[in-house]
Amino acid sequence: GGYFQKTNNHINQWEINGSGSYALQCWIQDLHSQNLIPFKTNKNIKKDLISLLKDKPFPNQRLKICLYFQKENFIQKLKEIKNQILKENEVNFDILQKLINVCPTGFAEDPFKKKALLALHMFTGYLYSKNILIENKLPIPADYQIPRILSYHNVISINDTTKAILQKEILPGEHKIVQELRAAAVIGCHTLSQTYNIPEYLIDAKLFM
Repeated sequence: GGYFQKTNNHINQWEINGSGSYALQCWIQDLHSQNLIPFKTNKNIKKDLISLLKDKPFPNQRLKICLYFQKENFIQKLKEIKNQILKENEVNFDILQKLINVCPTGFAEDPFKKKALLALHMFTGYLYSKNILIENKLPIPADYQIPRILSYHNVISINDTTKAILQKEILPGEHKIVQELRAAAVIGCHTLSQTYNIPEYLIDAKLFM
């Protein structure tokens, strides 16, 4: 999720109570409290964001993502994606690719497409909370946490050698172990979905909570 970055044998981690996503949520709430959001109406937001992001992992990438929201065509393209989902009554790989194309920084650079998948799953969940049911044809985001949870529940197994490696070092996304674990999480949640007739995105959300 980009919540930690390894540089010169030092790990810069962004977390609150052990959670990177919660840290990001608090940061966004803090921006709201300082009247820095919406970015579109704040002409000096770039200067403010540079200061607010300087101690965070991947500050340049995060700055670029934030500044997307100043662009009118970016907001319009997001609305078009939303309208397509509601019209077709489903979320699929075509929608996923369109979202990635709209926001390449953060989405396209992720080999697992985790963040783009998560964004669409969260939108599906939001619609579900409003009693708008759409078909979600996407796999779960290949998160590094879900394999650990599935292992705890004996849905997948992780051998002792792999556990030892994971405990002592941060592996890059292209590492074989990372790819196998994340693939196991996708297959595990798909199997649970088929077995219990529950949408995969709801299983993923429940496991993560």
